Amino acid sequence: MRFLLSPVIILIFLAGIISACNECNDCGPGSAYPFFKIRFFNIDSLIKVEEGISIAQDSLDSLNVLIAEGGDEYIPARDQLQNELSRLFVISNNIQNGKIRVESVSGIGTDKIIYYRDSVTHDSLTVFNFPLSMDVGIANYIVDIYGRKDTLSVLYNLETKTLGQSILIRAYELNVSYHTYDSLKISCISETCLSNATTISVYF
Repeated sequence: MRFLLSPVIILIFLAGIISACNECNDCGPGSAYPFFKIRFFNIDSLIKVEEGISIAQDSLDSLNVLIAEGGDEYIPARDQLQNELSRLFVISNNIQNGKIRVESVSGIGTDKIIYYRDSVTHDSLTVFNFPLSMDVGIANYIVDIYGRKDTLSVLYNLETKTLGQSILIRAYELNVSYHTYDSLKISCISETCLSNATTISVYF
């Protein structure tokens, strides 16, 4: 006897995954100088979504076999499952691209919140610009994503340059001194890891 999970059970399972892992419409930080770029990758959610895709695909294959054998009553369930599977593929792709919503970013020891330029439209982003302090060579952040709050501390050196009548402050030798993520990677365009040209990718 062929084993087939109930389409209703499958859809309830997938709905739970989607509600937990749905790509949120992101907000992105306003331009501030100097800054570094940061990307967020929710690996835990990606694993759950990939598990959901596998289960949904197996059930879809079983439904297609039953339909091919004359079980037309399974067609509505098959169509609904296909729609849910398509949504899971979109979510998986967004997570892999780093598309995520950051609820808020604040500095440690201060009530100041860094707001994002798309906070009104809630458009999703894959890259965020985190401003650096222009007074000291350390910046601390508390990042809220889906209610999860992580800490990130960045060390750097500051230099001031005069360009005509303009004064330019930039940071170099950016490095992460502390974080509460599972892992992270720093990508620098130059050997000195200049601000505005350095990207930190965090994984959680």
